[in-house]
Amino acid sequence: MDNTVLRMYKRYGLMVNSNRMLPLDIDGCKPAERRVLVTLYQLAKDKLVKCARIDGDCIGKLHPHGSVYGSLVQLYYQGFIQAQGNFGNKYSIEESPPAASRYTECKLKKETVNLMFRLINYVPWKISEIEDPDIQEPEYLPTMFPVCLMGNEFVDNIGFGFRTVIPTYKKEDLNKRLLYLLGKRKDKPTIKPITNCEILNSDKDLEELLTTGKMKITFKGIFKLDPTKSKVIIKAMPPSKSFESLLNKFDSELNNQDIGWRDESAHINDGTHIVFEVLKSRNRDLIFKTFVKKLNDNLQNSISFNLLVVDYETRTPKLMSVDEMLLKTYNMYKNTNELMLKSEEERFKILINENKLIQQIKPSLSKQLQSKETDVDKIIDEIANDTFIDRNIIKELIQKHRISKLLSVKDDLKELEIKILDIVDCIKNIDKFVLKQYEELK
Repeated sequence: MDNTVLRMYKRYGLMVNSNRMLPLDIDGCKPAERRVLVTLYQLAKDKLVKCARIDGDCIGKLHPHGSVYGSLVQLYYQGFIQAQGNFGNKYSIEESPPAASRYTECKLKKETVNLMFRLINYVPWKISEIEDPDIQEPEYLPTMFPVCLMGNEFVDNIGFGFRTVIPTYKKEDLNKRLLYLLGKRKDKPTIKPITNCEILNSDKDLEELLTTGKMKITFKGIFKLDPTKSKVIIKAMPPSKSFESLLNKFDSELNNQDIGWRDESAHINDGTHIVFEVLKSRNRDLIFKTFVKKLNDNLQNSISFNLLVVDYETRTPKLMSVDEMLLKTYNMYKNTNELMLKSEEERFKILINENKLIQQIKPSLSKQLQSKETDVDKIIDEIANDTFIDRNIIKELIQKHRISKLLSVKDDLKELEIKILDIVDCIKNIDKFVLKQYEELK
């Protein structure tokens, strides 16, 4: 393979990683996930909508690479979407797939809207991949925490020459850690990844994962004992460990029919529920005791976390710690808040200026209306002569507001000026303004 082909292949790989496979560092979203969330915000913020419509709209406007239904289903399992219909079962021995998109419905959870979309109008937007200048998408979501860090299950994606495995945490734990990193909390919270299993690592290992983005974490599954019936119920399988590999450890017991098993996960509707039971009456207690010890030794698995994301500045893959991602997202969110405040300041300045102009033209406008003049252009000319205000400005005010409103507008300049002073104070103390939002999170 010549150098030209290798360079082209490398460029293709970089494009795939940054545009398809890896999350962006400042919002924690893969492109397909961000586009699904944006489409949901536009179509299903307040009501349930057919998933087929979300899928079609996203493909047609933002993601012309194929169906995004798989990403939508994953966002549901991560806890960002409220859904209705059969979205499958991930807790049985054999996962059952979701129903077709035409049979399921979904909408954004209110919490998702509050965490990711309150400032959506103040982030940079770009023309979408379908290259229609009338259709744009945000470069990133103004989220309070990286999306990939606050789901219900860890993120595992394979890119071009890379694999990213990202732990997820409770939002309240991410908040505690962020406040500590910002110096607003004295005690250092060593937060644990979300899991329904037991974590066998020490706090030192968990701290290293937070500070480096790399660590091998061992998970142990959860099971309950019912000695009176010689039953064991597995309530949580360790992540990425197949049930088949677990069964292989009990070949002799199964072949001898010492034990049997059945999967009740789909019927219990409460996560994993796999029942093992001693079948023989002879040596029943010994078989049960031996099985429990062997299960305890084998019901665990290790995950090598490797927090690889796309750097927003360079658009290249980069290993990043949980702490660094939290701070990057916080700084993005703070900057977006500052843009919002400056926009509000400008809006109030325009309102004040407009209010002053209205106060100036009110007496003349009232006089012209009493003269029963009906020609609007003549009315505007007379007001311009009386007030020395440019007629185009007067015309714009009359077109923007009904005349009745112009005459009835109250003198609330003081109130508007106070609001501007409040906004200016918030801009000067932007960290305090933003931290208050984090501290108010429940």
